[in-house]
Amino acid sequence: ESAEVRRESSITYSDANDFSTRRVRFTSFNPFQAPFKDLPNQYGAINALVEFSEYLFVVQQDKCSVVPINRNILSDASGGDQLISSDKIIGKQKFINGRYGADNNRESVIKIDESVYFAHREKGEVYRYKGGKIEVISRQGVAGFLYDAFQDNIPQPNMRVVSGYDPLKDEYIISIINLPGIAYAPPSLFTQPFLDPFVFDDTESVGSGGGTSTGVIPGG
Repeated sequence: ESAEVRRESSITYSDANDFSTRRVRFTSFNPFQAPFKDLPNQYGAINALVEFSEYLFVVQQDKCSVVPINRNILSDASGGDQLISSDKIIGKQKFINGRYGADNNRESVIKIDESVYFAHREKGEVYRYKGGKIEVISRQGVAGFLYDAFQDNIPQPNMRVVSGYDPLKDEYIISIINLPGIAYAPPSLFTQPFLDPFVFDDTESVGSGGGTSTGVIPGG
């Protein structure tokens, strides 16, 4: 029995693409091969996938993890991790300690060099991922200011947190934006006036050859 499945916390991948041929396989998905990787739903939807050379940094609503690509994570007795080659396209993910996420605000996620910055609206916190660890950078002297700024704007229905980077000053920039709402009324057959697609005009017009013709006015 066929049915539609919405995977909000899954990573779906296409067939492997061969750059030596003209056929593009990025849009080819074989459902019989189950080309997806499910992440735990309790951490919310996936907000961002940030690419590093050997793995993806996954930002969910309330959690972050590392997902190796064509590799697996091998842990040793001392707690260190090592990436090894694998025939699986997506390996087993490793979760990063702490309940840190982007709170469904994709605009707050930005990669700068080897670091990833993002923010959580409900908690009023800003994070930085670097070297396999997440640091709450908003606690460095601006915790109260940022928390109050987030809380003051949370009641706004279209509040967005946007991250940016100034390469000239080497500064990370975060902005709180309240987007204006746009009223939209869907069309209805019962409220829209009926227009006849072809209305014939009985008036005669003179053509270039001196004869007469009857005009057809679409919709008029």
